[in-house]
Amino acid sequence: MSDVWNFFVKNNNNTSAQCNKCNKTFKWNSTHGTSSLKKHLSTHDINIQSNIKRPILIKKTEIPPDELADINEKYVNFVIKNCQPFRLSEDIYFVNFVDALNQDYKLLNRKQTRTKIEQLYDSKKILIVETLKNLNQKFSISLDVWTSIKNEQYIGVHIHFIHNFILKKYVIGFDKIHDQKAETIAEKLNDIFTDFELDTSNILSFTSDNCNTMKLTCDLLNNKVDDNNRSFNFFGCFAHIINLIIKESVLSSETIIKARDLAFVIKNSPKIINILENIALTNNTIFTTIKCDVPTRWNSSYIMIDSLIKNKNILTKVTSTNILKLKEWNELVTIKSLLEPFYDLTKIVSASKYPTIGLAYSVILSIYKYLNIFSENNKFKHKSVLMKEKFTKYFEFLNQEYFISMILDPRFKLKLLDEQQKNDIMEIIKNTFEKYQLEFNNKNKVEDQEKKIKHNTQISLFPPEIISNEIDTYITSPIVNQNTDILEWWKNNHDSYKILSIMATDYLAIPISSVSVEELFSAAGEIITDQRNRLQSDIIKKIMCLQNWII
Repeated sequence: MSDVWNFFVKNNNNTSAQCNKCNKTFKWNSTHGTSSLKKHLSTHDINIQSNIKRPILIKKTEIPPDELADINEKYVNFVIKNCQPFRLSEDIYFVNFVDALNQDYKLLNRKQTRTKIEQLYDSKKILIVETLKNLNQKFSISLDVWTSIKNEQYIGVHIHFIHNFILKKYVIGFDKIHDQKAETIAEKLNDIFTDFELDTSNILSFTSDNCNTMKLTCDLLNNKVDDNNRSFNFFGCFAHIINLIIKESVLSSETIIKARDLAFVIKNSPKIINILENIALTNNTIFTTIKCDVPTRWNSSYIMIDSLIKNKNILTKVTSTNILKLKEWNELVTIKSLLEPFYDLTKIVSASKYPTIGLAYSVILSIYKYLNIFSENNKFKHKSVLMKEKFTKYFEFLNQEYFISMILDPRFKLKLLDEQQKNDIMEIIKNTFEKYQLEFNNKNKVEDQEKKIKHNTQISLFPPEIISNEIDTYITSPIVNQNTDILEWWKNNHDSYKILSIMATDYLAIPISSVSVEELFSAAGEIITDQRNRLQSDIIKKIMCLQNWII
């Protein structure tokens, strides 16, 4: 019991307490504690200490400045990487824990923590800017827009590149925007590019979800690039396109809607879950967790369907969960079989730790193959035809970067192309090679050949054999195993293919999905919550960037 009751008397209903010193009565109940009573006692020069007391230290040793700075940075890194609130240093149990580890260390307060985060952001940003300035190569951009729990809109931006044959990505933007118009997004992107001193003429690609707003944003940015009319192409996020195709052709059926309702009811009813678990126990089987889907991610619908089918024998034994007819269960099994290959392919194209652009055409052909197989089966025919129509709509025309990247992937090269495609793509490869060789020679101050040729001439800048030797040697060499680390392969072979290896580091960095940006938003959702929603947008941006920059 608190020492405060040595000076107060509770009334019979425990709704008020009377001070023994001055007879004043105060409202009180057990829910609100005794803080107001302690405050009153202080007017009588009586100070009641908390029952949870911080250890009293007789003497503290001063930590050397370098060691203190290192500890502070580690604490700040912990706060950033684990999405901890700045008030962590005020939590008495955490304070006691830190004291037990090092009684000489005093935790940073809220203001000091914020200041350290800002200083760390500034120092890391200088290094990022310097790294990007020294690249001397192309880079790719992926972005998306997110709405927080406060209904505020943010744009998340990644820059992708390959350095020393290692795929890299940096968060360079997590900025608040006032609307989602293309003009607003393009203006904010230009601000970000300026802030990081990026040369926009080096942008090779722009990946985002497949909406018209993002396509228009890309066009607006292209209009601002003035480098011999150089432009970069828009890449619709593969995962998003597959999501659209499947949602429009498969996931709008009545059976899926009923399955979704069933999953929601079970997930949110401990009573039903308990009944299902008991039935499973009685029947010597296991009840596995029912998953609900997320409207923006079709693969979550696949997981939901799979979880329902696994529990079918249990669900059909309970009246409240036996809402699907046999025909509808069979349709769910059919849909699951139809979607399973797409689920696996979506995981492949959503990866961000290895190059995916070279896989794009292979994935497209695989999807067509699956749809053709399904269309021959009466059970799948209708839905597969719908999906094929949607799929053709999005992938009828492909950017040439898809094919250049596939050629530069030593696992594929020309393997997947017909003869006409081979001829067309090889012409593009040779033209692109010439441009790279010119830039390569310019950087190495090879000016003697340039003086012989007028600016903007259409004549080949180099003898055809110089072009054909490197390209032909590469194309005619055997393709490598599908499990080969292609960046490691280019690292080991860049001396043999000096120009092609430069092209590979540019083109293979193109992301074919914006999933990495969506992962950024998931982290942001842990920072901006119902309980933590007063952080200003500038400090949120710095935390989100540092989460990526801190190794």
